[in-house]
Amino acid sequence: MDDDCGPASLQYALRRDRRGADLETLAKLCKLKRDNGALTSSMVAALTSRGYKAWVESEVTWERVAELLPKHHLFLSWWTMFFPSGETGNGAGAHWSVITRLSERNVWIYDPSYARVVGFPKATLDALWVTPEMIDGALHDEIRLVVAAPRRKRV
Repeated sequence: MDDDCGPASLQYALRRDRRGADLETLAKLCKLKRDNGALTSSMVAALTSRGYKAWVESEVTWERVAELLPKHHLFLSWWTMFFPSGETGNGAGAHWSVITRLSERNVWIYDPSYARVVGFPKATLDALWVTPEMIDGALHDEIRLVVAAPRRKRV
């Protein structure tokens, strides 16, 4: 499935906490349907069902990412032309990844499309870090958001 970036991002974070889950289970928790990726609300719900206290932060800055990253998983919703169905199912192109590391100029994310951690200049993600959200039936793509969840102690 091309639209499993949400569940795959969740799986990556859960494995980092040594609390794995199979992709099919996570896709069900995200209420994933063919050609329609995981909604922001379903990412929060899936994390909550796995015992995490997840929340959405909007209008996120790099300073806020630096503050949260040491103790939290940060699920980045960003715009990509490579996944045309995206979060809204009508060509929005939202894509989920997990922020893993940050420097003054660069950011590293686990990107499910590569199945590994990749680095980008912050300026590149600045141009793409917009999340298409349907608000009152209209598509808004100016929102910079992350889903945050405290890291859990490894068992």
